[in-house]
Amino acid sequence: MHIVGLIRTPRQYETTGVGFPSRLTSPNIEFTQDLELRPETHSHMQSRVSQFAHILRTNDPPADLELAQIFSLLREVEIHISQPIHEEGDSWFHAAADDRLPTLRDALRGATSALRRMPAEIMTQIFYESLYFEVDDPLKTLWNVLDKNQTPWTLTGVSRRWREIAIAENRLWSSIIIDFPLQKFSSLPQPRLSSLIACLQRSGDHPLSISLTDRYNDGRQMFQHLLQHSKRWKCLKLEISASYFDILVSVKGKLPCLEFLYIKIETHAQMQMPLDCGAFEIAPRLQDVHLLHSFVGTVNIKLPWKQLQSLTVDSLTTLYASLKCTPQLSNLFCHFQLGRPTAITITELFNHRRQHSKIKTLVIDQATALDKLEFPSLIFLKVFSQVNEVDAIEHIIRFLSHSFCALETLVLSSTNIHSESEFDLLFNNTPFLRTLTMRYAEIDWDGFARVLTITPSRTPSVPRLESLTCFFVGHLPTSSKPDYALLLEMLQSRASPASDEKHGVSSLRSVALYPPPGVIIENRSSLVSSGMEVTVEKS
Repeated sequence: MHIVGLIRTPRQYETTGVGFPSRLTSPNIEFTQDLELRPETHSHMQSRVSQFAHILRTNDPPADLELAQIFSLLREVEIHISQPIHEEGDSWFHAAADDRLPTLRDALRGATSALRRMPAEIMTQIFYESLYFEVDDPLKTLWNVLDKNQTPWTLTGVSRRWREIAIAENRLWSSIIIDFPLQKFSSLPQPRLSSLIACLQRSGDHPLSISLTDRYNDGRQMFQHLLQHSKRWKCLKLEISASYFDILVSVKGKLPCLEFLYIKIETHAQMQMPLDCGAFEIAPRLQDVHLLHSFVGTVNIKLPWKQLQSLTVDSLTTLYASLKCTPQLSNLFCHFQLGRPTAITITELFNHRRQHSKIKTLVIDQATALDKLEFPSLIFLKVFSQVNEVDAIEHIIRFLSHSFCALETLVLSSTNIHSESEFDLLFNNTPFLRTLTMRYAEIDWDGFARVLTITPSRTPSVPRLESLTCFFVGHLPTSSKPDYALLLEMLQSRASPASDEKHGVSSLRSVALYPPPGVIIENRSSLVSSGMEVTVEKS
């Protein structure tokens, strides 16, 4: 093996990009170490280093032959660094080695990294996974390919190979966010048309996820380019003014891939005539729709109602009008607080109950809106009660009673329950309940514990209850402090396997308490030993 001794004074030197001397002004001193290695000239070593400059100064991978040569050079450099100093002359070499050779060694090691030679298929998947997305929520699958300070643009600047892989992967360029600033003269940068065109080209024929926010019609030119690709639209989010309707009409019948639609129309009080939008009336794969600020009589969004399976609305009028034309609907989300105030009450809308036989999931932020509704197939109910809904639990119980459903999951937020009798009524109407969550409310915790405690003399409530989550952070009644010993007794009665056989109830398998009462923390180990998973959230 050849070893090179590069000796120079520390006064004058120039270096390459990896910190190795490119030109020496002091004499070269050749030497032979104890390992009987032949001396090598500086020019030969310098030549060997320079031939890898295209690799050491970039993040590109070496070819197979280059990789073997780099390993050989790396071995020699490591031997140089490890050699002891035997003579005074050697100190010149080690002065240079200590300063430069470790840098060269690190550069050579980096060039041999397996990451540089990882197969393109794996790199492609890593690139895709690096983008933030949630499969279960289309609104969170979007990343902004128009922003050159974000991925995937940043991936193209790492190396030539990364650029080739990133540009070739259509998926990375298939998410397009066009967000024009709320203020017309905002200092925020405007989306660039050239970036949009580049992304549309790189996305190939891959389905597109698009988000457009434009309240001042600044994005019409960019949207015209997107209209040409309507057959690739898969997920579409629009926050636009009604003036866009005249160009949207061109996509009618040209939406074969559209599965998700979020549309928020900015209307004005001075609008006299109702507006129709029939662009989305023909979309064979559309099943999930969000309609916000779309009021009956003001904006009429024509949709393939009969095929919808999930619907989100923000007004009572839209809710009741849609129930009669969505026979396949299974998921309903009502966010009335996001919409504009309406003076229309449920009684004024309908004098009879509106039933829907297939809705299985209901999320609603107004308990009073449950009146006049019947969902016999409901298995998941989440209610965000409002501050002024002091009798919210009564509306919920009445809705469950009329629906006569086999509810399995109930989430109550800001829903006050002040008495044991209210818990009795609630649980009598949810005999198949498996998961219960209560948070941010005024709760009679003692009454709650007594109703759920299994005793020989009382028929167990909600016998199938398996998961319980309680947030003790609401405004509790000032008249009494909760007796958490009753809560512990209830948990112990539902954790015992013996009680399952005797009373025919399921074991309570999971409990989460926030913040955890001290008595629960003290007895947690015994609950866990009985098979119950106990999560105590302290912060």
